[in-house]
Amino acid sequence: MVFIKKKKIIYLHFDTFIISEKYRKRNFANILINFTNSIITFNKLMSILYCEKKIVNFYKKYYWKVASYHDFKLSIKKNSKKCVMTYNC
Repeated sequence: MVFIKKKKIIYLHFDTFIISEKYRKRNFANILINFTNSIITFNKLMSILYCEKKIVNFYKKYYWKVASYHDFKLSIKKNSKKCVMTYNC
């Protein structure tokens, strides 16, 4: 559970997304991210991920949005090289 504006919210935590180098450029990333997004949408929940800033544009292509650390009460420490993103929020 996470707190957004002092309200408890149940969410799905999107953790690690890694494609082996030999399978990159074969559209697997597109298939897996779209599948993940459909599960999040089907369950009518929001999802949060914590990623490096250099891959933010990748997730933005799939409708993930950058969120402010101030919007959430998380146990994640603020890091200048990472950011919080949300989907279906």
